[in-house]
Amino acid sequence: MNRILIYEPNLELLSTYRGLLENEKFWVFACSDETEARKLISSQIFHLCIWSGDSHDALEKLSSIKSSRREMGVIILSSVDRSSFVVSCIRAGASHFWLKSSEPHTFIDVVKETLSRLSPDIGSDDLIDFPFPEFVGRHPQIKDIFRTILSIKDTDSTVLITGESGTGKEVVAKAIHNLSTRKRLPCVAVNCGAIPANLLESELFGHVKGAFTGATQTRQGRFQIAGSGTLFLDEISDLSFDLQAKILRAIQNKLYEPVGSAHSVRLEARIIAATNQDLEQAVADKRFREDLFYRLNVIPIFIPPLRSRKSDIPLLVKCFLDKFSLLHSKNITGISEESMRSLMQYQWPGNIREL
Repeated sequence: MNRILIYEPNLELLSTYRGLLENEKFWVFACSDETEARKLISSQIFHLCIWSGDSHDALEKLSSIKSSRREMGVIILSSVDRSSFVVSCIRAGASHFWLKSSEPHTFIDVVKETLSRLSPDIGSDDLIDFPFPEFVGRHPQIKDIFRTILSIKDTDSTVLITGESGTGKEVVAKAIHNLSTRKRLPCVAVNCGAIPANLLESELFGHVKGAFTGATQTRQGRFQIAGSGTLFLDEISDLSFDLQAKILRAIQNKLYEPVGSAHSVRLEARIIAATNQDLEQAVADKRFREDLFYRLNVIPIFIPPLRSRKSDIPLLVKCFLDKFSLLHSKNITGISEESMRSLMQYQWPGNIREL
């Protein structure tokens, strides 16, 4: 699937262009803010950038974009019908120029023509077709994860993400949410291991006023805050047996009760859980409920440790360098060969987070 970034400050036009592209099944990232668009270009990989500009300032932006992403196609959208400006855009690196007063159907024709002329170097087999710079890779297991996410993003099935600490479990959970039809709804994350056990039930389900000492007012829990969005339960293996049972009932019945309440609240959020533990072994050891495990493990996603996919380290390094260069307004083009050799030889017990 071709990934396209479009920058257009006019919200009405942006909505029109986005609709045209999405109707053709392109993967579209639409920005009305130039700073946000430039951050995306710096930190992520796109087949095509569509950039709105009517002045020579746009030419400078175009030159900057092409210098950092030579393989990416660029179409300039403009209201300026002046041949000298068109020629300047093409000389600056634009793949195509489209006049905003043109017929809308020609916009898609230009996009398709531009994509057809792109270098094979950014074909679908080689480009990292994923919009999250902390989780990129060409390793077969990572590509399998990408494909899984794309195939299950719009389902309501629960997902269980497993992998060592630092492999990117929360990034994958957010990817599922942000690529789904729920993307404009809340994505609420809870680290079940970071909240004291005596407070976790209230944190998850909320409580009513007077439910316990100190409950001076009714408070919504994370289940309710998530609404119809996504609830990400990290380190699910740290839950007590009692709380495991309550979460199981919530998932099974699509209902839960805030602490101290006699009234049920409907569960509408999609549940994504994660753990760095072997849950099957935890079930065998009677530390985790078997029925909850099967309720969560409808769609399993295992993220391999970084040491087993070291071929992805150079790509990850580039993504992080691009990210921090932009963040700190620096122009870091790479690292030394000696440094890269050191990174490739290291075993990375902390995985991507450590990198």
